[in-house]
Amino acid sequence: MEYTLTHGNITTKELGNSVSTTYSSLIAKKEGYNTAKKVKKSVNKAEDEPESLHWTWRPESIDDTKILGKGEVVANHLLEQKEAANDDSDYLWYMTSVQLSKDDPILSGNMTLRINETGYILHAFVNGELTGSQWATYNVFNYVFEKPIKLNPGKNTISLLSATVDFRFNYGGGYENINTGIIGPVSIGWTKQLQSSLGTEPVVVDLLGLGKGHAWVNGHSIGRYWPSYLAKEDGCSVDACDYRGTYDNNKCVSNCGKPTQRWYHVPRSFERR
Repeated sequence: MEYTLTHGNITTKELGNSVSTTYSSLIAKKEGYNTAKKVKKSVNKAEDEPESLHWTWRPESIDDTKILGKGEVVANHLLEQKEAANDDSDYLWYMTSVQLSKDDPILSGNMTLRINETGYILHAFVNGELTGSQWATYNVFNYVFEKPIKLNPGKNTISLLSATVDFRFNYGGGYENINTGIIGPVSIGWTKQLQSSLGTEPVVVDLLGLGKGHAWVNGHSIGRYWPSYLAKEDGCSVDACDYRGTYDNNKCVSNCGKPTQRWYHVPRSFERR
């Protein structure tokens, strides 16, 4: 090929308003770069870089982020990553904390962290320790991260680093409506296995000590609960209740300083023998 280009026949073609010449031509007072004079490959050395090119860097302190859960933005819900990062970074920290008492029913040796992620890469930290990492594969960007974790009595910090590398589907209409990052839902689930009770007497469970949630027994709902929300301490009467006369919301008030409900009935049909 090289011999043909240098020793072949010369041909000039007329194209009406233009001419395709045999040889390349250069019309300039000063050459900056000419491929015709490039005879061999060379490595782009650092000393050959323009003087106007300056590399800069800045450190990112992640210890406070992953251990203490300190951030610049506070929200009561999960933020979409494109909106929160505002094109300033491919990374976004999601941080929260869980406060547990030493006798909290949720506190056990069998706990799982489950995250619905729509980003490229996820790194999960619990109390400053890396729990695990996961990334999207085969262009499937909606995946669930699930790893066993250990929480301690007191404050537990959960820090999640979502990385996009770049944004998928960053073209076409409706791009802003495609969720990226950790979108939820947020929930804390607690399960406990019990032996079926003997006999035919009614069965109830005591949910005192739990927060707000919804309880199921073998997939059957037994109702919503909020026993940690207590009634006011005052307003109850020590006298016997008398419903005669005009009724209002302050009449025959009982269980002051206690939850509205703590005992929940479990039908026998919900149990497994």
